[in-house]
Amino acid sequence: GGERWGGGGEDPRREKELKRRLKRLYPAVDEQETPLPRSWSPKDKFSYIDLSQNNLRVHYKGWETLV
Repeated sequence: GGERWGGGGEDPRREKELKRRLKRLYPAVDEQETPLPRSWSPKDKFSYIDLSQNNLRVHYKGWETLV
């Protein structure tokens, strides 16, 4: 758990802004207790979904491609 954007070495100002935005979107979440995910897990995705841009962008392929 606890993945962060860019895998470390991130600009502290960007990290602070990210935390501020997440706090506005999810005011009831305590990130110390339950960190919010920062990217999609390739292990947990359905087969009709593609991931790109370091697992940050999701593309729906459609279930028809599996038939």
